[in-house]
Amino acid sequence: MAGVIYQDAINVIPNDTINIPQPGPIVSGTNSSNIAGNIRDASKDFRRQVTNPQGYNVGGGSVVYNGGNIGEVIEVFGTTPDELQCNGSFIPTIGPYEVYNGNYTTANSKSDGFSLYITGAGDLSVVTVFGNTVVIPVLANSFLDLQVIRVNATGTTATGIIALQIQD
Repeated sequence: MAGVIYQDAINVIPNDTINIPQPGPIVSGTNSSNIAGNIRDASKDFRRQVTNPQGYNVGGGSVVYNGGNIGEVIEVFGTTPDELQCNGSFIPTIGPYEVYNGNYTTANSKSDGFSLYITGAGDLSVVTVFGNTVVIPVLANSFLDLQVIRVNATGTTATGIIALQIQD
């Protein structure tokens, strides 16, 4: 690990389909909805013409953390619009939320990925930046110095997982 400098970090919520988002929330607030898949915040207007001048955009592919749950935004809607429709498996809780930029690999580009720091021992099922899934046993308080884009919920028993973004 000598000489490695990390520029940012994010706590990981394992999920079988949603990649680790980019560190640093782009917007946060308080969810007032208990409707499956929805985040509602009457104090926010998530339209691009409102958010872009403020330096961020929320839209399809953004990632929501709420009450220990993770969801991927499908669309912005509502009367203001002040609601985020997330993927069907997302079960929101009333309370604080944070929205992050997604982290995706396409045919023309790949994510740089993250190294991981794990505080609780167990198995770690990860997807590498090249799209390979591997299960690795890890010790408590250890580093996984393999660039990954996702920590899968299925097959992961390790806890306290933190994604570390390496400085360019």
